[in-house]
Amino acid sequence: MDTVKLFDKRVELYEKYRPGYPLEVISVLESVFGFNPTMDIADIGSGTGKLSKIFVQNQNLVFGVEPNEKMRLAAERSLKNQYNFVSVPGKAEATLLADSSVDVITVAQAFHWFDSDKAQKEFRRILRANGYAVIIWNERKDTGNPFSKALAKLIKTLKIDKTMLSEESAKEETLKKFFKTSNLKMKYINNSQLLDFNGLKGRLLSSSYTPLEGESNKKVLSELKDIFEKHNENGKVKIEYKTKIYTGILS
Repeated sequence: MDTVKLFDKRVELYEKYRPGYPLEVISVLESVFGFNPTMDIADIGSGTGKLSKIFVQNQNLVFGVEPNEKMRLAAERSLKNQYNFVSVPGKAEATLLADSSVDVITVAQAFHWFDSDKAQKEFRRILRANGYAVIIWNERKDTGNPFSKALAKLIKTLKIDKTMLSEESAKEETLKKFFKTSNLKMKYINNSQLLDFNGLKGRLLSSSYTPLEGESNKKVLSELKDIFEKHNENGKVKIEYKTKIYTGILS
């Protein structure tokens, strides 16, 4: 499976309907390792620039490293007037960045696509001394309310290939192996989306496991419509997330 091109048909959906990252991410990193605007960042698998954006706003120099051309161009359009954003057509295993060129590496919602051994070697190459790696997921909460349960049940029917699920890689043991340390810190921030039906549909279709066409697509959207009609309040539903933030020094 060519994972680089997996989102070619979903770029607009991803950019418009995926949740962003709270500005509080900055505060968490400040408290964990003294993060500040002078630190240079490599945002690996930067996609459409959703995470890069908050660091750009913080005045950090950000290298957005993204192998998918369509997603990379979307980030370039979104951040085109920002002097401190540099778009790079690299990948986790070969970033195209210089040795010891950044203070912090960030990865948002993309770690599960990497060859972790090769990426670990590459991250160590581009990090300066005592540099940090920060791995982030917006992980959907099962809040126990009827809408959350119904959505989770529908999504479970779609998740055939577990290698395509970010949640499956968001395991601390996996990350401890990547960082080669048990001294891994995790904090989380509450995050959410309030969506009308078009927003809910776009959010589901932005995921790699959701069919974009054919009878399977029609069936999924019909079920999603039923869920929305049953559980919306004033024409909106709320998806709640934990924005999980893992930090560590690569040893």
